[in-house]
Amino acid sequence: MDVLQLSDDGKVLEKVLDKTVSVVDIPNIVTLINDEAFEGCIYLECIDIPNSVTKIGFRAFSGCTSLKSIDIPNSVTTIGICAFQGCTSLDSIDIPNSVTEIGYGAFEDCISLKCIEIPNSVTNIDMWTFNGCTSLKCIDIPNSVTEIFDDAFYGCTSLESINIPNSVKRFDFKLLESCTSLKRVSIFNSVTKIGSETFKGFTKLECIDIPDSVTEIGEGAFAGCISLISIDIPHSVTKIGRSAFEGCTSLVHIGLSNSTTIIGEGAFSGCTSLNSFDIPTSISKIEDNTFEDCTSLESINIPHFITKIGWNAFKGCNSLISVSIPNTMTEIGWYAFKDCTSLKNIDIPNSVTEIGEGAFEGCSLLENINIPNSVLEIDNKTFAGCKSLKHIIIPNFITSIGENAFHSCCSLVSVSIPNSVTSIGDSAFEGCTILNNIDIPKSVTFIGHDAFSNCISLKNIKLPNSLSGISAFSGCVSLKSIELPNTVSIIDNYAFRGCCSLESVNLPNSVLEIGWNAFEGCTSLKSISIPDSVTKLGWFVFKGCSSLKSVALPKSISIIDNYAFEDCSALETIYMPNSKSYYIESSVFKNCTSLKSIHSAVEKLDNIIVNERAFEGFNIDECTLFVPSGTRWAYRHHDGFGKFKKIEISRKSKTDLELAAL
Repeated sequence: MDVLQLSDDGKVLEKVLDKTVSVVDIPNIVTLINDEAFEGCIYLECIDIPNSVTKIGFRAFSGCTSLKSIDIPNSVTTIGICAFQGCTSLDSIDIPNSVTEIGYGAFEDCISLKCIEIPNSVTNIDMWTFNGCTSLKCIDIPNSVTEIFDDAFYGCTSLESINIPNSVKRFDFKLLESCTSLKRVSIFNSVTKIGSETFKGFTKLECIDIPDSVTEIGEGAFAGCISLISIDIPHSVTKIGRSAFEGCTSLVHIGLSNSTTIIGEGAFSGCTSLNSFDIPTSISKIEDNTFEDCTSLESINIPHFITKIGWNAFKGCNSLISVSIPNTMTEIGWYAFKDCTSLKNIDIPNSVTEIGEGAFEGCSLLENINIPNSVLEIDNKTFAGCKSLKHIIIPNFITSIGENAFHSCCSLVSVSIPNSVTSIGDSAFEGCTILNNIDIPKSVTFIGHDAFSNCISLKNIKLPNSLSGISAFSGCVSLKSIELPNTVSIIDNYAFRGCCSLESVNLPNSVLEIGWNAFEGCTSLKSISIPDSVTKLGWFVFKGCSSLKSVALPKSISIIDNYAFEDCSALETIYMPNSKSYYIESSVFKNCTSLKSIHSAVEKLDNIIVNERAFEGFNIDECTLFVPSGTRWAYRHHDGFGKFKKIEISRKSKTDLELAAL
């Protein structure tokens, strides 16, 4: 039985008649193996192609899954489209120099093919030629090739090296994106730009040769190349794009010339092995995030002519010991040196006019810093967490100290605030635990919430007459006394919370309101004089003032809020003035276990509103309510005061009670 069907003249092998055939000898008069001639011959293991054959047709051996090797004679000039597509066992093939054309998809999905040499006679590598060759490790492309088309090497996940010759005029390196095993790439010298994300995520790439023809390296071009150790960038390159080498965690050396004028944002961020870097003198600005998280970077040379350090430029460079900033610098951006935990000293020249928010936040070893006279404000968080900073001199031209500016500077002993400062922001000096003294000049009109909170060594402070509100000293456990200026109208929420050494405080007649938790936990406070100007006592205002024995409420009071005197365990006596109206909220005296008497001077109860739970939480049966003569019946039948079992006529006159309240 004939296995092959030939043309009448015997020169065309039209098709195989038995698809189960494993070995085939082709007659030596055949010149053409026709389209689809052996397609689907899954048992075909060996075939001998004679020297007479000049062309292998479309899909001629497609799907011959058992075919392991094939010798193509040097008479063949054309390998057709998808000729060996899906020959999954094919591990080697020799292509002779006679071949001038390899059709697209010719070796697609030849998953066992490990190495192939393309002859000098081939001028282009067509689409999908080696698509899906997952075992292909190396390929030699000759100088005759001028074009490499789309997806020619797509899915070649084992390809380790590729040399693109200078003869190639058409090739997009992006087409190698699925060749994730590439270790070495040589770029042909007609390339002028390495495009965006060209080699992004090539985790095994160790070496790349960039020719002198390249002028630009695009955004993210080598991002995530975690095996790349060293790279020399030629003189021809003038621009390095954003995030070009981001996350190249093994990169130790970068050779860069002075011809480079732009280094984009985050260009070297996350290069955790980079220990030194010389910035070219041609650069005028260090862009945002350029060296962020370069955790091994110990030194950096910032040349003259650089005028700005961008946001997060050196953030997280925790091995950076020192930085010299040139006198051409005008701006240090937000968080520029944040968390540079090894940075001990830095000199800021007078040319700098702006230091951004958090610029030196978390520089825990920074001991000294000189703020130049050219700077007009200390921004938010600028020196927050600088735990070794001992002294700071604020120049005379500073007008504001921002929020959290010196937060947790726990070695800061002293600070000098000049008369130019008008504002101290929220939490500006919070947690400066050994700061024991500070002079606030008369120029200051605003001190923010918690500005000196948890300054546990602060004993005395004098406040200027320019302030209208106070909310700044929560947790100052060493503060014994404080004089408030007569311009203060509000003692804000948490103002002196936890000031457990505070024995006395003078409240001026200008105070209208005392906010939530304002004196909570002031356990040494024995007495307090609340002026007649105060109209409201906030929630928990004196909670836990366990040394407070008596309180006189002012005539001006209109609201005593919830839990105002909770846990005042030593409180024995309350004096209530003869006010026309006020409101006593819930559980005002909760856990006031020593409360024995409440002296009320109120004669008319019509506008006195007492919450039904106002007197809950303490032993009301053991407390005596003293009331003015002729009012006991009204008190007994009042919704709030009627809960007292002991209501007695006061022996003190109305005048005596008012004096007691004062």
